[in-house]
Amino acid sequence: MRIAILVCLSLILSACMPRLEYEAQVPETKQEPFIIIDDPDDEIISIFKGTMSDGALYESLIGEAGIEAGSSFYSFAVGKTIAEFNLPKSNKVFDSFLFDDRRLASIEWEANIVKHFGKEDNFELNFLIFGRWHLSPFDHFVNLNFAFGDGLSYASKIPYYEDIRWPKSSQLLNNMTFEFAFEIPYLVVQDISELSAVLRLHHRSGVFGLFNGVHGASNVIALGLRARYF
Repeated sequence: MRIAILVCLSLILSACMPRLEYEAQVPETKQEPFIIIDDPDDEIISIFKGTMSDGALYESLIGEAGIEAGSSFYSFAVGKTIAEFNLPKSNKVFDSFLFDDRRLASIEWEANIVKHFGKEDNFELNFLIFGRWHLSPFDHFVNLNFAFGDGLSYASKIPYYEDIRWPKSSQLLNNMTFEFAFEIPYLVVQDISELSAVLRLHHRSGVFGLFNGVHGASNVIALGLRARYF
């Protein structure tokens, strides 16, 4: 009986040894995630100049709206990236159309101060959270990104165009901002990691009465420059 038990143990050990030896020779490789979430240490500064649109939101977005003559808009903004979603360097799926920039999307906060000139002469303070999409099929030529932001807008007094256009107005309203930006190629500025030209639509509204019963919106189309310091 003892001999039979010893023979069985010997057979089991001999069957396991080659496998154990192979596993010891081939170390286990850790699979990288499809998306890497980073917390970049960057600072964002932007300046804008714009003018009041005389059309609704969709008309302003597609370029069919006119502008209010004599109105102007200046804005200074600061912000920071909260989180960045990147493709890992070992991901070969996207190598055919990606090069240095592997940013997929990001989340940012922005605080800006606005000064209107012309018939509107009030200040505005705005705070927004942005979602930004970085990946595009043109990354071989230029870094493009699209963003949508939403937050709060407070005016120092009731803005002129809101007062004459709407039956009810309020100093505190919602702010939605739509943005298209592209990095300016071949332009290197000391201490600036990324310099972009920006086209922005600044939409201030009562969100169908959600804010103080206000039904109405004003739109500003603006151009600007943005610097990122990494």
